[in-house]
Amino acid sequence: MHKRQSGFGIVELLIILLIILMLIFAGWWVWKKKHDSKDSGKHTSTSESSKKDSGKTGSKTVDPTDDWVTYSNAEGNFSFKHPASWVQAAHPELCSEGLALFAPTADTVGHCASEDGGQMQFSSAAGDVSAEYQFGEAYYTASTDTAVTINGVSGHKLTATVMGMEAAVAVGGYPDGTTLVRYIFVTGGRTYIASYVQQPSYPDALSDFTLLMTHTFMFSA
Repeated sequence: MHKRQSGFGIVELLIILLIILMLIFAGWWVWKKKHDSKDSGKHTSTSESSKKDSGKTGSKTVDPTDDWVTYSNAEGNFSFKHPASWVQAAHPELCSEGLALFAPTADTVGHCASEDGGQMQFSSAAGDVSAEYQFGEAYYTASTDTAVTINGVSGHKLTATVMGMEAAVAVGGYPDGTTLVRYIFVTGGRTYIASYVQQPSYPDALSDFTLLMTHTFMFSA
């Protein structure tokens, strides 16, 4: 008569051990999947946040005229912004109606009620008088005429270099090498003129003048 075996046999122990190992592996796999999912979510969130921040930085534009001041001329029906350090001609009430004289320094600003227009002149007049402001004389050399549009109004940007003007003009002639830039617009029954004069002794303010015209000049007629 056989004796009854007690406990588990080798096969049963192996099966139990295999089940335990499978349970451990399954638990580890579930933990790994959750852990990877959290890391992926953090990475995606960080990436999207970086993209948003990058988009905000990229879309933000700096206005180079933000600290400029506004000038308005009711008679001339125009306005513009200019650097706060610029100087306006003294006694502007003596200037012709619709005329404004500005410059970077007091030494280069024009004088009202005189032939001295200084470094920058802004004006407007009734009707189309654009022909009076063309660079037609022989002492205007290297002249150009470029079509421009400012605030929806089409006009012209004229440039020229002066040679021989002092000898040809009795009063108010510019010295040789002087650069002239002039914007001309005709709209609303008025002619608008903005002129820049760069004499050899004047400070260079052409970039600010160009920015003024292309970014801030407004027609109010």
